[in-house]
Amino acid sequence: MLTGGKPGNKGGGRRPKKFSTFLKSLRDNPDVHDAITKAATDHKSRGFGAVVKLAAEYDEDKPKDQKELTGELVIRVVRDTNVNAGE
Repeated sequence: MLTGGKPGNKGGGRRPKKFSTFLKSLRDNPDVHDAITKAATDHKSRGFGAVVKLAAEYDEDKPKDQKELTGELVIRVVRDTNVNAGE
């Protein structure tokens, strides 16, 4: 289903435009919104766990997993004078 990946890498590549357009139409569909709302508010629904997990993963207030390195970076270059230059 994905295109643009390397041979043997089944998970690589990008989604085809047609598939992305289809997913956008689902996201914009009010019937899909209603179905998600019903599943999220009925704990006996088969989709309850999946919808709650999805909502938690896309929570705007969820901290990003990115790590930021702080502090000073020092790079030291040492010239090796023991190497024979003529070889």
